[in-house]
Amino acid sequence: MGDGKDISFWYDNWIENRCLRDLLNLEDENNLNPCTKVWEFIQNEQWNVRKLSQHISNHSIVQKIIGIPIRITKIKDCYCWGLSSTGMFTTKSATWLAHDQKSFEGQPWQFKWIWKIDTMPKIKNFLWQMCHNALPVRGTLLRWGCHIDPECPLCINDHGNN
Repeated sequence: MGDGKDISFWYDNWIENRCLRDLLNLEDENNLNPCTKVWEFIQNEQWNVRKLSQHISNHSIVQKIIGIPIRITKIKDCYCWGLSSTGMFTTKSATWLAHDQKSFEGQPWQFKWIWKIDTMPKIKNFLWQMCHNALPVRGTLLRWGCHIDPECPLCINDHGNN
């Protein structure tokens, strides 16, 4: 958030990557002015708590808004991807979003050591696939819909259900 002049108070995603209307579960949109901007709730470079409380009855949401820092320097609002710590769009965060995951950042991956190994990139990629259970072995190929014999040619066991 910059100066708040381009952010719709009710309809833009500026709190917890959601719009205030959805966050408050407001069904009746007749009382919500789409032209209301965030800057209207800022006074003397601080949040106008009294005005916020007049428009929002949920105290915890008001507290979340008050927790959003207001920039002292006047810069324009800009769009950023709120699902990554850098504000930049990443396919990783989009994948998490597509799979409806709650936490996009900070989930430690226990196999980071793979990328530090002093070996050929193809070995690192193989290990990465192995750790993600993404090796195209018979069982995986069967789950992907490939029409192959489920029996292992070496041990003659059925690996189609593994």
